[in-house]
This record gives sequence, structure tokens and C-alpha cells, in this order.
Amino acid sequence: MSFRPSQEGRQTSFADGEWGLSEGARRMLEASWAHVFATEVYPMIDEAPFAALYSDNPASRPNLPVRMTVGALILKELFRLTDEGLVEQLTFNTLFQHALNTDAVYGPPLST
Repeated sequence: MSFRPSQEGRQTSFADGEWGLSEGARRMLEASWAHVFATEVYPMIDEAPFAALYSDNPASRPNLPVRMTVGALILKELFRLTDEGLVEQLTFNTLFQHALNTDAVYGPPLST
């Protein structure tokens, strides 16, 4: 795998769990722990130290976002989840998806 830094912002689709939220539900989401994690913790995860762990060959497959992987591991420890429990939360829980700036349209963001 070759290293590629995370893209800023969030790419979503019409099937994203947040897309159909009512205004009240959106306010609840923005007042939740997930929004604090997404805006305060997630951007502070420094990916640069991890670049040395990846191939320099640009023809190799790009990595999953390091920020997402490290953020998921932080959430796993905070919520005392198993690996399977983490993948389940990332697949079905809008709060976890919001916290990691992802959605479950293309499956869980981590390998199972």
C-alpha cells in the first residue's frame, strides 16, 4: 500500500444515514459526542508519522485513511468494543459514522 493523506471534508451519498435527518435530529447530532469527536479530535490525528509504514511505490494500492483507522481505534477503546462490535457500529450507527466522517454506503471503512 502506498500512503495517501486523508481528504479534508466528507464525501456522502443519498444513502448516507445523515441525509434524511429531520432538523431536530440534525441538531441532536450536532450536540452529540460524535460531533465533538468529528470536529475536535478527528482533525488532530496526525497522519504524517504513519507515512513511513507504507510503500513509496505510487503504483500500489492507496491506504485506508490513517486518521479514520486511528479514530476508530480510539472509539473502540472509549466504548470498550470488540473488533466485531466496532465494525457493527461503523456499519449501522450514524453517530460513529459522523464521528469518523464516513458512511456505510460502501460497507464498513475497515477490513473485516
